[in-house]
Amino acid sequence: MLKHLSIKTRLIFLTVLLSAVSILVGTVGLVNQGATNAALGSVYNDRLMVLTQLSRILSLMQQNQNALTSAALAAEPDNGPVIAEVEGRIGEISALWDKYKATAQTPDEQALAQAFIDSRMAFVRNALKPTMAALRASDAEATRQLVKGPLKDRFMTAQKNMQALVRLQQDLAKAQYDQALARYERTRNLSIALIVIGALAGACVAVLLIRGIDASLAE
Repeated sequence: MLKHLSIKTRLIFLTVLLSAVSILVGTVGLVNQGATNAALGSVYNDRLMVLTQLSRILSLMQQNQNALTSAALAAEPDNGPVIAEVEGRIGEISALWDKYKATAQTPDEQALAQAFIDSRMAFVRNALKPTMAALRASDAEATRQLVKGPLKDRFMTAQKNMQALVRLQQDLAKAQYDQALARYERTRNLSIALIVIGALAGACVAVLLIRGIDASLAE
């Protein structure tokens, strides 16, 4: 078909073809870059930062358990400073949890988060607060019973639920990474295919163009 076209028309066709391929490849790359940036932003804000917050929460809970256990063993007459530190950490945990709740969450994550917060509230209500009350009252026997029972058991339950939530964050981050990798591979393959097609088409048009010029010079 192209052999019946003028040299000018062939040049225009070649220019348009190569430009179209370049624009298409560039557009595909930009779209993929935008999707990748969004995925990376989600991994950072909804997974990495969340993991930091959740790890901090679990650490603070562990510190509270250890502090009250140590206070029970020490049997000091004044446990005010220890109790104040525990109450401060309880407040910090609540603030961190509020920040976590503001992030995007999957249905599975919401279920695990609810399981943790229920166990955490039970830990505070049935373990931390009664133990602090026993320490204030200098009730050594009640304190020991609370440390051996509710303080340990409630913490273990909350810790288990938190660990499940942390594992889910890791799984979600891995899934997002796999999706980004698959998107990159699709884009790479499409770009290679478009470049090859454009190069072959351009070569064909160039050959016909050269033949047309040779024919014109031979006349």
